[in-house]
Amino acid sequence: MTDKLTGLASRKSFFEQAAGLTTPDVPYTIICMKIARFKQVNDGLGDELGDKVIVQIAKRLKQTFPNAALLGRMAGGNFALLFYDLSENEVEHQIRRLRDFAERPILLRREVIVLSVNIGVAESRSHFDDIADAIHAAEVALHNALSSRVKFSFFDTQMIADARDSHQLENALRVSLTTQATELHKAVHSEEFFLVFQPIVNAKSKQVSAFEALLRWRHPQKGVISPTVFIPIAEQIGVMDLLGSWVIDRACTLAATWPETSEHQLPRISVNLSPSQLQNKALIYQTVKRALDKSGLKPSRLNLEITESQEISSSMIETISELKSLGCTVALDDFGTGYSSLMELNNIPMDYVKLDRSFIASIGGKDEKQERKALNMIRAVVSLVDVFNLVPIVEGVETQYQLSTCLDAGITLIQGFYFSRPLEENDVANYLQTNSSE
Repeated sequence: MTDKLTGLASRKSFFEQAAGLTTPDVPYTIICMKIARFKQVNDGLGDELGDKVIVQIAKRLKQTFPNAALLGRMAGGNFALLFYDLSENEVEHQIRRLRDFAERPILLRREVIVLSVNIGVAESRSHFDDIADAIHAAEVALHNALSSRVKFSFFDTQMIADARDSHQLENALRVSLTTQATELHKAVHSEEFFLVFQPIVNAKSKQVSAFEALLRWRHPQKGVISPTVFIPIAEQIGVMDLLGSWVIDRACTLAATWPETSEHQLPRISVNLSPSQLQNKALIYQTVKRALDKSGLKPSRLNLEITESQEISSSMIETISELKSLGCTVALDDFGTGYSSLMELNNIPMDYVKLDRSFIASIGGKDEKQERKALNMIRAVVSLVDVFNLVPIVEGVETQYQLSTCLDAGITLIQGFYFSRPLEENDVANYLQTNSSE
């Protein structure tokens, strides 16, 4: 049975055909690929154009990988490939080809769409019981790549245990929070939630420009839980406004107590806004205004981050404009990972653009071709944001070489482990005193 849209094997057929095509005597490799944020692309363009994107991807797969033993569309923007007897170098070559072919722009009805992919790989050398286990392993590796925010991941057995633990935790949270939302309300008032702060540094002056407030939950039974787990649940059960209000209030209160840098500058505080917060203009406006009034923090010291990966409607843009009228600044986060970056730069009233960490990840790596592409992308983005009089910030900088690359490209505002991991609130003042130039 083939997938009606693409002509590739359907998920069920891929399992069945792969079982007939593989034997214990011949090594094989399964590669699972997911079009990054395809749902947002599909929602933004509409189902018809979304289907055309899938058709184009399928055609490219057929043209680019004639040596694949089997190609399949597993679901939505997910695809799978089966190869025979690939060496380690050949597997890496196929991964590079997948990334290259996916990043070539697609032109549909005057819409230019640039996609990226995440990849999971499983090889029969891991001694799976059957092909179904190997395909499942490749999908687990793909999930690991997505959750780790890396482009590709090779399967190892620990991933199964991690995935099982993650599923059990998420399921337990969904059950408890969906049936008893008071648990989340209680957590806000019992100090289970707390903030950590990662500095954004002006790499030229070595002064801290701002701190990004990052939310954490220390559950009394389950330990520290990742925001990637509990925030989607909070959104789903309708308590994100409560949680988001607490974050804004707490962040402003703490920032108002921070000391000056050695150049007598007060660092700003940067807070992420969720889609649901932006959809309620009156509530978020009052929340921000109340937090500023209560804390005494100057509005110019509060930066509000919105993410490019979410669909930003005209009503959300109105909300952003209202918030800017208070004197706050706005940053577009994860820039370069959505499908309509240029349009958003033109329409959204903002001040900063935060380049997604994927831009810098290839800098200083083993793949020289990927590094050259990353350098070209960084330079192109810097030129683009300069046209709109915006200030770029780079996330994910971890090495001196990556830092030098950013400075050479004209980017001075840097966030990443090179300068600091996220700090507990009690460590911020000491960081400001010991990491500013005298």
